[in-house]
This record gives sequence, C-alpha cells and structure tokens, in this order.
Amino acid sequence: MSTSYFLVCMDCKTGVLLGKTVSLGKYIGCLDNIYGFSHFSARVNGEWVFEEENILNIQQFFVIHRGHELRVLPDTVEKYVENSSFPHSWPSEDNDVDERFDRVKFFEVNVSNIDPKKETEDLPIDLINKIKRF
Repeated sequence: MSTSYFLVCMDCKTGVLLGKTVSLGKYIGCLDNIYGFSHFSARVNGEWVFEEENILNIQQFFVIHRGHELRVLPDTVEKYVENSSFPHSWPSEDNDVDERFDRVKFFEVNVSNIDPKKETEDLPIDLINKIKRF
C-alpha cells in the first residue's frame, strides 16, 4: 500500500490531496533525487505535464489559509486522530459526512480583499516571536 500526502491546515482542520511522492528528475532531465507529488503532474504520451486544475486548487487553498499553520502530512497520521477524521479528501469530491470539514467550501470563500499590511499587523504574538528567530 502506498502512502499519499496532504497539505493540511491545522487551524481549520481541512486539507487537499498532494498525492504520492514521485521522482521528477527522470521526467525533466535532472537528477533522480528530485521528488514531487503525483497530484500535480502526470506523464501523457511520454511527456511530463502539469495538472492545471490541481495547481489552481492548491493556489486557492494557499490564499484561503494564508497566515495559518500549514503542514504536509502523510495519510498514515490518521492513527493519531481522536475526535474526527484526518482530512483525506480533495476539492473535487466531498466524501466527508461532517459538514464542518467540507473540503469544497474553500472555493466559496471571498478572497477579493487581500490586505498584506493588515495581515501583518494581525499576526499572533507567538508567530511574531518565531519570525524574530529567523
């Protein structure tokens, strides 16, 4: 059984599928030690292509969850979940019966008023302290 990875917002308890790890180097003519996630790309007629819809999904996810704690986690971490299910679905399907964790709803969020200055001013103090240690 192979393991898939998910980009998970720890604050909102939602996530999107990244897919399995795949070697990208052999497809783009580089070293074999370059890896990525299968959900963003595929081989079509022997050529390496990017899955545009999946890239758009991840971009929307990033915009919605900017400033949140995001983690890339394998689906095997589900063994640690106590109160609900690990977010193991993706934007094109809603396979979670609990509405609180609907993976499709992030497309309905209005992101037209992005204000980086306000977001910077509203950072939690613990995050500011982490940033100071960079």
